[in-house]
Amino acid sequence: MKRTYDKIILKLRQDNFALVVCFVLSLVLWLVIQLSKTYEQPQTVKLVYKVPTGMTLSQPPPSELVAVVEASGWKLLGSAFRTSKYQLEIDLKAYGSKIIEREELYQRLSSQLGLPVVETNRNYLLFSLDSTNTKTVPVVFDNQIQLARDFFLAGPVSITPDSIILTGPEHELAKVDVIKTVPFTAVNVNRSLQADVALAPPENEGVQLDRSSVLISVPVEQFTELEFNIAVDVPEELGEYVVLPKKVKLQCITKLSAAREISESDFTVAVIESEIGKDPNSAYVPLKLIRKPDFVRGTRLSKNAVELFLIR
Repeated sequence: MKRTYDKIILKLRQDNFALVVCFVLSLVLWLVIQLSKTYEQPQTVKLVYKVPTGMTLSQPPPSELVAVVEASGWKLLGSAFRTSKYQLEIDLKAYGSKIIEREELYQRLSSQLGLPVVETNRNYLLFSLDSTNTKTVPVVFDNQIQLARDFFLAGPVSITPDSIILTGPEHELAKVDVIKTVPFTAVNVNRSLQADVALAPPENEGVQLDRSSVLISVPVEQFTELEFNIAVDVPEELGEYVVLPKKVKLQCITKLSAAREISESDFTVAVIESEIGKDPNSAYVPLKLIRKPDFVRGTRLSKNAVELFLIR
């Protein structure tokens, strides 16, 4: 009984193996037949233009096109494993007519792809060349910078370089007056900033920048408020006067690093000469701050005028 059972199992295994072999052979035969047939398949081709020296493209032509190729499954199978796009280089110096007609375009594509091209999404390539011109324009820093409390700009924002050279068709360059950076945002800033900020590419066709970014330096420093008593100055050539009060209080804001270096002698508060004696019924003469350090800001006098009495 056991011997009969073993024979049956062996027979089934042999039959299953034969079935698998037949299936594999059938699959291989089917694949060979299918891959031997002719198919059409679209291929994306990147277009690279070689522009003659001293010339530029006034209107950018297409950067790629789709070519439909016809070939056997075997050839198309090989292109399916290609990792990079097909690329067609076009030397514009060779085309005086500024157009590549359909027939030549198909020939160039077929040669590059190594497969016959039967159709494309473009029947011709049209391009326009113009002489290259240059123009220097300033760079504008497009920013939204919010400083932390008690911090201020310690000086002007520096842009290096502060201008760039544009290259392109003359009629397009005439439309560009400045080049902006891409928007730059910083909040709660409590120290100086330095960053490489990209330039926003112009929308004008055919215009190129000589660089892609600029260096931005933003000097930031903490400020403090100071207070001084400044003697009111009356020019000697006006005569001898009694000034009431003799001193006025001056409040100002200055950077913290320079606070210890500033004194009353760095400021001059004087009467406005042209206002003396203007009103015979009043002895008051307006004041003005005529000298202060450049980095001092937010100055405020406790009095806008003083009384002036001539000593006879």
